[in-house]
Amino acid sequence: MKILLISPPTLRPLRADMSDLFEKESGLYPPLGLLYLAARLQEEGRHPVKVLDGPALEPIRKPSPRPSSTETTRENGGVPDRPGAASYEAIEQEIREFRPQVVGIQTLTFTLIDALAVAEIARRIDPEIHVCLGGPHVYLYPQESLGFPFIDSLILGEGEITLPELLDALEAGRPLEGVPGIAFRREGEVVLTEPRPLIEALDSLPFPDRSLIPYQRYYSVLGKEGLMTTLLTSRGCPFSCIYCGRFHIGKRFRARSARNVVDEMAACVAMGIGELQVFDDIFTLDKRRALAVCHEIVRRGLKISWAIRSRVDTVDPELLDNLARAGCRRISYGVESGSDEILKNLKKGITTRKAEEAVRMAQEAGLTVLADFMLGSPGETREHVLRTIEFALKLRPDFAQFTVTTPYPATELYLEGLRQGVIARDYWQEFAQNPQEAFVTPFWNEHLVREELLELFRLAYRRFYLRPSYVLRRFQRLGSWKEFKHAARAGMRVFRVANRQGGAGR
Repeated sequence: MKILLISPPTLRPLRADMSDLFEKESGLYPPLGLLYLAARLQEEGRHPVKVLDGPALEPIRKPSPRPSSTETTRENGGVPDRPGAASYEAIEQEIREFRPQVVGIQTLTFTLIDALAVAEIARRIDPEIHVCLGGPHVYLYPQESLGFPFIDSLILGEGEITLPELLDALEAGRPLEGVPGIAFRREGEVVLTEPRPLIEALDSLPFPDRSLIPYQRYYSVLGKEGLMTTLLTSRGCPFSCIYCGRFHIGKRFRARSARNVVDEMAACVAMGIGELQVFDDIFTLDKRRALAVCHEIVRRGLKISWAIRSRVDTVDPELLDNLARAGCRRISYGVESGSDEILKNLKKGITTRKAEEAVRMAQEAGLTVLADFMLGSPGETREHVLRTIEFALKLRPDFAQFTVTTPYPATELYLEGLRQGVIARDYWQEFAQNPQEAFVTPFWNEHLVREELLELFRLAYRRFYLRPSYVLRRFQRLGSWKEFKHAARAGMRVFRVANRQGGAGR
């Protein structure tokens, strides 16, 4: 069966906390999950597949007789001011040209409206198209997701094994009950099959096929000029931070071998890609494996720049020195707060002292440091937030990202908010049943109201990035005119975030 895998365009994303602007401006990243699915289907060889990345698709630029919303109204036919962002018309054209029998759509809660719009387009083009959704949102809300009549099935959890089996069953006309890890409707009732076990042998999966997308269009504002892509070397995180919502991949840490990881890195280099963003939750969780990856890169003489995500309690000088020697240029830490009390409330399992040590050690090893902070967490007052901003200045990371704490669906933070009455009702379930663009995501309004949190959010960006000492330090480290232009563009993006007026949902 011909299948078209779609990452929907972000024309109507849910507004969370103004960090949506920072995320939008921070870069354009490939749909790695869909590329894994496509590679598995190609390996099986039974089902022709095409991948369509909405955010990277060239728009159709023509006048539109009916603008979709005030956010996306443009002379080019509803396309927002973002390079490469596709209109729904462009998606429709791709579906008509490929004529798939199955359309699979990546679905996040924050892009649910766009995902459903794409599903409706597919069904309107051909009522016989089987529409399947996958992703974190449908994993949490299968009943609500199948309440939409134009959705036929869901993949719940990892899809590399499940999707080929689902397509085989559809093609053969077999009952779908025999496919683990899916949900579907039968005679108006939602059926959930037995759960699919997590994939243990990640080395057995083929590499994502980046040739299926316009891989030259992806970039990171924190990276250097040149081609960039993303990489996943492990799945799962064993920690219990109350705000984390990555239920669909499980808590058990599963990792690829060092040789397998570096084989994929080498394949990327062969495509002309010079920068990798490693999207593991914690690349440094298994020190022995992380060192093995570094040693294998050095042994092969592979010239690649890469960046990782980490935790402040999983690094030491030996590991950081080896990362730098192997071409790792940037490390991201979830620092979250400048208060040990608030870190304890978040069940983060770290201390501010540990954060200071980790930032210092990374910079001594020659790594650039990005520190993430959350504003408005449980127990946090205005004084706590101001302390976090001061702590960010004291740490002196090369970059900082601030977000307003958002209780995501089904997280311990969200459930505790409902129990305490800090969150008035189950907003997320209501949104899953009836998604509206005007929906405003809940914050943790225990001590600070929404307007205060957004004002502190802007203050944090201004205090950190608009300091003369910071600007001078950054420009002193620039090595070329290209880097200067890149930094100037990044600075303008930060300036827009820091000075944006209004708040979420407006």
